[in-house]
Order: sequence, then structure tokens, then C-alpha cells
Amino acid sequence: RLYEETDISSSKPDMVLTAIDNQTVSTSIAKECRLRNIPVNVADVPDLCDFFFMSEHRDGPLQIGVSTNGNGPALAIRVRKHI
Repeated sequence: RLYEETDISSSKPDMVLTAIDNQTVSTSIAKECRLRNIPVNVADVPDLCDFFFMSEHRDGPLQIGVSTNGNGPALAIRVRKHI
């Protein structure tokens, strides 16, 4: 179903991740989250993100995370693969 303006206010989430192909709706979701102090990640729009996901490498007990703060996810993946 499509996003409705009451989705965030009625569900009161701890955080929101939006990954839809509609920047207008994503921006609306981000604004709604900011009004309610809810951290939000808008996929492919780093300026609207309060948090980012890392590219992660695990090898036994070793865990390394690489992040470009949303500015170069492909670069982070290449660095992870190099590790």
C-alpha cells in the first residue's frame, strides 16, 4: 500500500528507513520524522539521512565496518572487498 501521513504518528517507530522510488514522498517522510525526533534514513539521499549503514567485513572474531556517510556506497563496498 502507499504511504499515508498518519503512518508515522500512529505507529510511533524508533527509527525509519525509506527506500522508495519517489523523492517527494521520501522527503515528506523525512520531514514528518524530524518533527517527531525520529531518526530517518532516506535511501540514496544522504542529505536527508540521520544515520547510515556500513559496508561490513567479518572474518571470524574480526569485524570491520566501512562508511562514506552515504556519499560513496560503491566505494565503501570496494574497500570492504579489498580488506
